[in-house]
Amino acid sequence: MELAATQSARLLTSQQITLDNWLCAALRGEQATWSLLPDDITAQQVVERSQHHGIEALLFHAVRSLNAWQTWPDTVRNQLELSSKAGIAHDLLRRERLDRLLQSLSRHGVRCVLTKGEALAATHYPIPGTRTRGDSDLFISLQQIEQAREAITAAGFIVELPVYKRHQFTVREQMGSSGAVVFDVHWRILNAARFARALTFDQVYASASKASQLHGARLISAPHALLVACMHRCGSQRHDPNRLIWIHDLHVLLSSMSRQQLDAFCAVSTECGVSDIVLDGLAVCMQRFGTAVPHWLLQALAEAERVAPARSRFQTSQLKLLMDDFAQLPAGKSRRGLVRDLFTPPQDSLLRRYGKTHAVWLPFLYCRQIVGGIVSRMMLR
Repeated sequence: MELAATQSARLLTSQQITLDNWLCAALRGEQATWSLLPDDITAQQVVERSQHHGIEALLFHAVRSLNAWQTWPDTVRNQLELSSKAGIAHDLLRRERLDRLLQSLSRHGVRCVLTKGEALAATHYPIPGTRTRGDSDLFISLQQIEQAREAITAAGFIVELPVYKRHQFTVREQMGSSGAVVFDVHWRILNAARFARALTFDQVYASASKASQLHGARLISAPHALLVACMHRCGSQRHDPNRLIWIHDLHVLLSSMSRQQLDAFCAVSTECGVSDIVLDGLAVCMQRFGTAVPHWLLQALAEAERVAPARSRFQTSQLKLLMDDFAQLPAGKSRRGLVRDLFTPPQDSLLRRYGKTHAVWLPFLYCRQIVGGIVSRMMLR
């Protein structure tokens, strides 16, 4: 007999698949009437699933002009409308904060590229606020990390520690500021060891587009944006790779790219050795949104995957990435910062991490931190 918990989990998965298919139909502009949903799916589930996928505002603007919209319960329509208004309002607040940050980076001579959702909101979403994002991603050179920190502090923001451990650092506003705007400043294109060195900053910056309103910063090019979007889906076990907002990013990028841009995308995907990841992203995109992907592109990526040389576990490991970080970071403060973040973090953050409150634990915790850090990287994960 099937256990009740197992049966419940199976039922939930089935409901999620049905609901996700219905949501995709709505985003495609089809007449997704409420009657097409099974009776056991509630209005609350629709709202919660939309929140999980990050598509509330996008869904509102996609469906509100269709006849199907009138069949949806008032509770759902009201919640989606509120989310849309909140997203647009927060986007205006984010834009003001971003403008201040970019001005300071420019004054300090720090080159910067906007990536991920922040760039796509500006280039591929008619209403930027419909591209839900919890933070704004900026990409800088690892040679300019310390300059960037000075610029960020000068603009009135706080740099959260650690700076070097995760190939990005978080920037927040001073306590007491209105609104919650967060920036993630990356000095590797992505955090996962396999993808972190796929694109260098100079590569991305050279092909990025200029925009007068960005104070010297640039917007990531479409080929690189599509590659990053494909890799980001699979960049962490904590991510749900099937979040619809991420797949929708693939859809809008692919639907707007020229043959020349698709050629460039194919070439860089092959060079980076991630054809398998890219093919998976394109397959999901075609399934969810019926995206038109040229057959020649799929064939070229499949052939590249077939003949791709096997890479050793060492080449894609955290250990090799750490060695490259140490070699490429400027000598002095940056290298010392890397070692400190990895093995000797601040006392208060170490106590919080392990749930301790008394300083008597610190010698044991530092030993654990150092040994654990060495072991985790020597395992070639």
